[in-house]
Amino acid sequence: MRRPEHRAPRARWFSRSTGPGVTARCPSSASSAPLRAILFLQKSDENRLIRLAAGSEVLAQLTACVIRPLETSDWWQKTLAVVESLVRETPCYVMQFDKSGAIVDRLLELTA
Repeated sequence: MRRPEHRAPRARWFSRSTGPGVTARCPSSASSAPLRAILFLQKSDENRLIRLAAGSEVLAQLTACVIRPLETSDWWQKTLAVVESLVRETPCYVMQFDKSGAIVDRLLELTA
């Protein structure tokens, strides 16, 4: 008989606009940090970041990542407003990476 795996509760992250830029905040933490980029992960033989132009493609990718607990028209309007704000204010990239860890250098460029 297999023992059930114990998993620590996952922090739920959300973003809110605070004027210029977007800030990510974890409800269980008093700290916050600027959201510098959104990365869509993709396994690859190469390590690179591909900048995506803000637009319908990014909007569709972010919307697909939204967890929908109980969909209502009001909920969708609020959610789409946040996602649209993220697309306008935050650079988005496809992060292609292998298991070597060499992608770290590319990620450090984003924080410079």
